[in-house]
Amino acid sequence: MRQKLQRLINVIGLVAMVQIATLPMPANADDDCKDPVAEWQSRQTLKNRLEQLGWQIQRIRIDDGCYQVHAIDELGRRVKATFTPAALSLIKLEIRAEKTRLDQGTKTRID
Repeated sequence: MRQKLQRLINVIGLVAMVQIATLPMPANADDDCKDPVAEWQSRQTLKNRLEQLGWQIQRIRIDDGCYQVHAIDELGRRVKATFTPAALSLIKLEIRAEKTRLDQGTKTRID
């Protein structure tokens, strides 16, 4: 009886795992943008909006159909952001940590 119960628990667990694996992924899981090119806003429009927020734009490029921005944000941090080209909605933001190095002899910061 105990073996049958354990076997039943194993089968139920296996069925649950298969069901979870076949669930549809959320829309944000795909990093590609699928906006039709005819609906895209210009890079200049995106640049203007970000500059109004205090960002210093270093580069805007297209990657997988999305606008990818490399910039310095209003707090002076290096950022990499991804936007949809039609709505200019932020879909991903990476804030890069500052690398501070200490001189071995004097223990002073070198920037």
